[in-house]
This record gives sequence, C-alpha cells and structure tokens, in this order.
Amino acid sequence: MLRELKTFLAVVHYGTFEKAGTKIGLTQSAVSGHIRRLEELLGHPLFDRAGRGAVLNAFGRQTFPRAKHIVDEIQKLNFGAKYVRNPASYKFGAIYSETSWLMRSLAAVRDKYPETSFQVVPGASHDLTGQVHAGNIDFAVIIRPPYQLPAELQWVPLGFEPYVLLAPKALKLTQPLEILRTHPFIRYDTRSYGGMQVDSFLRRHYVQVSDAVEIDDLAGLVKGVSSGLGVAIVAAIERIMPFPENTRALSLGAFKLQREIGILRGVHFASDPVIECLMQIFVQQADLTFTRVRRHLEKIYEPSP
Repeated sequence: MLRELKTFLAVVHYGTFEKAGTKIGLTQSAVSGHIRRLEELLGHPLFDRAGRGAVLNAFGRQTFPRAKHIVDEIQKLNFGAKYVRNPASYKFGAIYSETSWLMRSLAAVRDKYPETSFQVVPGASHDLTGQVHAGNIDFAVIIRPPYQLPAELQWVPLGFEPYVLLAPKALKLTQPLEILRTHPFIRYDTRSYGGMQVDSFLRRHYVQVSDAVEIDDLAGLVKGVSSGLGVAIVAAIERIMPFPENTRALSLGAFKLQREIGILRGVHFASDPVIECLMQIFVQQADLTFTRVRRHLEKIYEPSP
C-alpha cells in the first residue's frame, strides 16, 4: 500500500493525475491504477470525479493527513534500516553533465572508505526529482527545479554554471540577442530544467528564434554548432570543454544566465560518516570545478559589447 499512498500524496500536492505522474516518474494510467487500488482497499472514493483537476472529497480530506503521517514514519524507518542492512552500498542519482567531478568525488571517498560501493542512477533533472520524491533513490545531483520544492524535499546548493552563446567561428556579429534573432537556433530541450531556463531567457528578452534542432544533450548542442547547424545557448561545463576550434563562445554579458547545481534529498534523509564525507567532498569538488571552468571562460570567450 505504501506506493499507492505516495502516489495519493503526489496527486494532492500537484493537483492532477497527469502532473503527479510526470513529477514522480509514472504514466497517468499508472497513477490512476494506484489511486483505484487505494480506494478499493479503503472502501471509499478519495476524489470528486469532476473536471480535469483532482479535488479531494470529504473522505479524501480526512485521509490525507493520516496518509502523510504513515508515509513519513515509514520513510524514517526505511532510511534508518537501509544502513543496517547494507552499510557499504549507496544509491543516488546524477545528471549526465556533472559526472566528471562526481567520479573524482567517489574516488576520494573510496580512498577513505574502500569497502564502500555506489550505484549512480543517471537521468534528467526532472526524472531524478521524481525518483527522490518517490523514495527510489537517496538523493540526486541536479539542476535546481524552477518551482518551489514541496516541504518533504530539501535543497543543498553546490554552485552555479554560466551559460554562453556558442556560435560558428566564421560568424562576425557580436551582439548576443542579434545573433539569436538572425541565425538558426539549436534549442536545449524545453522539457528539461535547463531548457526551461533558456526558454524563459528568450521570452524575457523578447527574442523570437528560428528553431533548427531541439535536443536534451549539451554535447549534442556543441556538436550541432560545430557542424554548422546554427547557434546555441550552452551551459559551460567541464565535460564539453574546451569548445571545438571552429566555434566561438560569447559571454551573454548583461543578459546574465546561469543554472544552479545542487543536491536534492528528502527532509528525513538519513546520514552517516560515509555520507557526510561524500557531501563534503561534493562541495569541494564542485567548487573547484566550477571555478576552473569560469577562469577558462574568462580566457577564451569573446565578451559582448
């Protein structure tokens, strides 16, 4: 019944079956199935079936605080029991773009705790957010979500990564917004948190672009520019630098755009000496990496007027 209760709480929090499914990594039909099974177990419907929203009925309103208490208590037990069952194994998520410094961090932890093993679950930030919320992974290194986090999740900031405008080297224009308006655009997938940031930036500055390609892969964005497909707004990360020689990176200057990287975890996240060590090394390695990237950018990019 635990997963059905978690799904019920997600539906109440996000307001619709579809949105709840997106946030916790389930299809809408799977969410409906969980709610149906829970209602069968309880013997009463939980929602008024009217309109597109999920509106609690009287029984649902009575059930919600009890369900939340049950899930909170079980999660506390689960987090504590995990380290008793297998104290040397940890499972967490990470977006692909941060794997370079993450691997250095894990190597440093294993130097101190050689019996420790890690399972790193790769994925996009929005998918990993859902997995943390559902309790499938302990925590995740992701881009900060562009919305207020639910009370049961906690954000630990690691640092910021700047975006740059990447263009073919032969392109002589220097004004970022003019370049974006007049050249084919390789778009960061708008379903991703990073893509949402870029899309918001374009709308905020009234820039209408001519889309050529949309892709949820920073390396793919860079490859697209170097192949002559167009221009792109790219997060400057260690994994894709240095940029290809046939491209030029322009600072967005006054049109500052950056993404925050951090650790998303549950408020009842259970720590131990290995996890404390890991978190400290994450902070150190992220800071070293982000600083190194910024210094490299200062040397190679062409500042906007």
